[in-house]
Amino acid sequence: MIWRATDRRSEVLGLGLGTVFAVYFVLYGVATLLRDDPFRFGDFLALWADGRLLATHPAADLYDPAILPDWQHAIGLAGPGSTPFPYPPNVLPVVRSIGMLSYDRAFTAFSAVSLCLYLLAIALPRPKAALVLVALAAPTTILTLVAGQTGLLAAGLFLGGLRAAPGRPVLGGVLLGLLAFKPQLGLLVPVALVAAGAWRCIATAAATAVLVALATSASFGWQIWADWLAYLPKFSAQFERESSGIDYLMPTLTGTLRLLGASPAAARPPQIALGLLAAAWVWRACRQGLGPRSVLVLATAIFLATPYAFVYDLPLLTGAVLLFVAHRARDGLSTREVAAMVLALVFPVVLVHAGATLPIGCASVLLLGAVLVAEARG
Repeated sequence: MIWRATDRRSEVLGLGLGTVFAVYFVLYGVATLLRDDPFRFGDFLALWADGRLLATHPAADLYDPAILPDWQHAIGLAGPGSTPFPYPPNVLPVVRSIGMLSYDRAFTAFSAVSLCLYLLAIALPRPKAALVLVALAAPTTILTLVAGQTGLLAAGLFLGGLRAAPGRPVLGGVLLGLLAFKPQLGLLVPVALVAAGAWRCIATAAATAVLVALATSASFGWQIWADWLAYLPKFSAQFERESSGIDYLMPTLTGTLRLLGASPAAARPPQIALGLLAAAWVWRACRQGLGPRSVLVLATAIFLATPYAFVYDLPLLTGAVLLFVAHRARDGLSTREVAAMVLALVFPVVLVHAGATLPIGCASVLLLGAVLVAEARG
């Protein structure tokens, strides 16, 4: 059965999803806004505290587990734990800027810039109001804003860069070069660009990453890179030791296996194997160019390949799904494509609100990948 945008059942499905998204927006998003808590946007407090630290401390203290937790708690972070800072140094200029503002102003500015970039990456070059509204109200958008996380910013750079790469490779390269602040989400991007032969985009992305690194080093010193590299093994050990309570928020194979009781060491071999399969899949798909389907393949494959991603990183996949659906709406989608993509849009709600009791974190990503492979084979 083929579903087209003009079909009655497609309109009913769209209306139903829109209603569900609107209700969730009110119950979860607006409820958070109205909560009487000056630091109600989750992880953003830690990011803001990190920016404050840069005003009075050496940047290396961000990578010091003996200093950062006490600082975050002094600023206002509640609970016994802390939020580590595993980001590479190229993000430090942005973090310092965040710390220069009050908490509310910093959150508003950061969220507005991230959300606008995400919506522009989806809407341009031919804006479609319906597409923008769905992206705005999608659960992953609400969840990421409430979490105070960087998923919308990363998704905007990813989608904007890949969409610009074929026709405007310099712009695409700049955006993808800036994505280096979240390397686990750019894991397979070089594979896709090489497969597509996007050499100007590759060169620009590399140049952008190098220039940002040079600017960061000029501001914070070259030693900051060595400090970050020395911290990564400590962060990895701490994460594996302390993250069992949040594994359900990870839409990855590693997160699901850990929920099922596997140790980090036991989860590593199947994760590596799946990552290699995902890389081969991306190579094959992107040999035909960087169109809506290959971008969706890449977005799906990233969550199959990376061991560490969270529900607030999923705007990247949501945006790719919406772009693919918009591209195929007139020609139509099969029933299994519709089912897999609806599940991908809705499943993040399950992860957040019921994932702790349902060890199926990567189920929707695996299903979407399987459907895309099956459809490509005809």
